Amino acid sequence: MTEEVLHRMNKTLIRRLRLTPGESMPWHRDPYHRVTVVVSGDALAIEYGDGGAAAQLAVCPGRVDWDEPTDRVHRGVNVGREPYEEIAFFLLDHPEADAQPRMDQDERQEGVIGTAANAEEIIGVSSVVRDPGGRILLIKTATAGWELPGGRVEHGETPTDALVRETLEEAGCEIEVGRLTGITVNTEVPRLTILTFLCRHIAGDPHPGDDSIEAGWFAPDTAFRLVTHPVEQLRLKDALSDGHGVVCRTYRRIRGDEPQHDRFDMLDLYRYS
Repeated sequence: MTEEVLHRMNKTLIRRLRLTPGESMPWHRDPYHRVTVVVSGDALAIEYGDGGAAAQLAVCPGRVDWDEPTDRVHRGVNVGREPYEEIAFFLLDHPEADAQPRMDQDERQEGVIGTAANAEEIIGVSSVVRDPGGRILLIKTATAGWELPGGRVEHGETPTDALVRETLEEAGCEIEVGRLTGITVNTEVPRLTILTFLCRHIAGDPHPGDDSIEAGWFAPDTAFRLVTHPVEQLRLKDALSDGHGVVCRTYRRIRGDEPQHDRFDMLDLYRYS
């Protein structure tokens, strides 16, 4: 197994991990939320230190998962024919935290120890949907104006499932979710993490739905003018850039006397491909 820390800043950590076929991770627990992007591989097994049945996962490049904290001791094993590689974005509770504490033999046999940290997290998704002509799908809400379709990932949902559901509910459109283009983290409590995906329109004419009062297609330059929230503008910009990597941004919201007077201080930016 090889590990490489790509970036560490404040309470965020980005790590690359590789497993050759048959290789396993050390026994560990996961006390922190994280976003995992699969770079390569075809199959992974999760074995548990308490002797429970292993979970078999079919993986593929581009798969994105939002992983909840767990104190159950486990390890990943590459049971596929291809090398497995992932990039994980950890949301820590302090700058020096150990993202995946390793367990010794006695701790592994106990199976579950301690209490999961970092429970105050909200995960959301946003979609940059394009039609065959390159137009961008936007919705308008009474509180935020024009913005990208999206919303909160509900318990038991994957980020892509949530994005398909939210876009259908808010804009009446069916989509195919493409690659992850950005991760934005608001450091307020509870911490808010938004995953942005570039998507393709499949069916349905835009119309208002849950929480939206208008929906429609717009040329990219018009969409940039209509979207006024500074962080939402960056999500759109990152998704439509020429690069094929993922842009990670951490920011702090400084509230004004009115919502339109809020400021957003960018604390950290990292791009990986």
